[in-house]
Amino acid sequence: MGHKLMLSYVAELETLSITEAEEVLLNYADKLLEIKLEDLPETSVRVQEVEDLTESFFCVFEQQCNQYILSKLSDYLLLDFIKNDSKAKSKQDDSFHSSSQTSNRRKAEVPLAENTMDHFNLKNSWNIAFKKSTKELEEV
Repeated sequence: MGHKLMLSYVAELETLSITEAEEVLLNYADKLLEIKLEDLPETSVRVQEVEDLTESFFCVFEQQCNQYILSKLSDYLLLDFIKNDSKAKSKQDDSFHSSSQTSNRRKAEVPLAENTMDHFNLKNSWNIAFKKSTKELEEV
């Protein structure tokens, strides 16, 4: 679906004004995002498609597309990952986390011993065995 439509867009690009071209490209990007996971072309094909679109737009108008269109096109490049139903996406080879995000995440996920976790669970639950303390505010 995508390649023939992309070629028709590139062919009519020179006849459009920049606002019309951005509108057409935005509609095209929306159509790309509706593609089912089974019908999605290979990543290399999608990368070439997006590169051809952005390069042809730049050649005609001597400026990049607006950021909203570029964001939608990048979502199209990652569509197989976004539409993947896997719950453990961060454990895959092509995960989104950078090295700094991964290290920060590991710092936040401090492993605790089982009896420490039991203590926190017991303390946070409604247990009348713990003495509850209240502080009275001074009258102002």
